[in-house]
Amino acid sequence: MIVIPVIFGLIMFFEWGYLKRNNRSPRTIRTVMSIAICLMICMEAIYMFRHSYTVATFMETIFNPIERAIFAEM
Repeated sequence: MIVIPVIFGLIMFFEWGYLKRNNRSPRTIRTVMSIAICLMICMEAIYMFRHSYTVATFMETIFNPIERAIFAEM
């Protein structure tokens, strides 16, 4: 779990250098860094809840009510 922030930290470090080297505006730098932080938080959440929530349970949550509505009419 510690590997994810380390990798994102390295990516952000290289992004920061690239943005500074190409004279990007402070607004662009804030935008890029905030997106990177949001993605890191999402990645950590996915890693933490990988056993609780799977794609199959997500699909069942969406499609079970639809399936029941379709087959209830038959």
